[in-house]
Amino acid sequence: MKIAWIADFTTDRQGGSQITDSFMINYGKQEHEIDILGLFNINNLTNIEQYLDKYNKIIVSNFIELAQTEIGKKLFAELLNRKFIRYIHDYDGLPIIEDNQIQKDIYNKAQKVIFLSPLHKKTYLEKYKLNDKPTLIIPPYINVNAFKSFKSVVTGNLLLGEVIIHKGIENVYNYLVENDEYADWYTWNTDHEVKLGNVTFKPSVSYSFMPILFNTYETFIHLPEWIEPFGRTVAEAFLTDIKLETNKNVGFLSYNWDMQETKENLMNARFQFWKSI
Repeated sequence: MKIAWIADFTTDRQGGSQITDSFMINYGKQEHEIDILGLFNINNLTNIEQYLDKYNKIIVSNFIELAQTEIGKKLFAELLNRKFIRYIHDYDGLPIIEDNQIQKDIYNKAQKVIFLSPLHKKTYLEKYKLNDKPTLIIPPYINVNAFKSFKSVVTGNLLLGEVIIHKGIENVYNYLVENDEYADWYTWNTDHEVKLGNVTFKPSVSYSFMPILFNTYETFIHLPEWIEPFGRTVAEAFLTDIKLETNKNVGFLSYNWDMQETKENLMNARFQFWKSI
């Protein structure tokens, strides 16, 4: 089967959405031919209708930035005349998007809609005032064999990811100050202007090195301000048995799985996803 996978960025980017897309796409390529269509190549298209005609299935992933481009708007207008599957990662509603009609139309017209967690679905429907309809809730795939506990001596607090407001900068700062704690924050945007006296910023590490980080520190702190659709790093940290300091804004926690359920469901996520397609 020939599939078009529509997303903002390439799967080389190391955000949670791109990592999840990458795992799903690579697994799907075992049986299908999959082309990625996004910001990096969409401007090369001269005839969107003709381009989409060659695909048996269309999967629409994230489009926070794609929807703001002129060619992106033409793409989504064409999608509304076709059958497609909506694979939602975020909420697609940054403040710079004034009109949320695209999100509503894509949700309502989608042949299938896939959310990442129960909390993700609940929040999405409330945000856009959408009516409930038959949907699927499938977590991201995580290689549970890579994220294991092999701790000996551990110490200190760990933070991971981009340093931006909705990721909970203020929440982290308040927690550290109130508890007289310090933390190391591994991030790719080390050129930010945020100054936190209790935090040492360090360059990001490769995804393959993350299990080692989780087994080096005593506590993983993740206190997002926004409601995270899943919270990939929290699930990965949970698997390594590191102490978690988090809040109710993490979609992964809305599953209420124990360790065994977590392992089984995350490991089977790729199979469940492609079975639904």
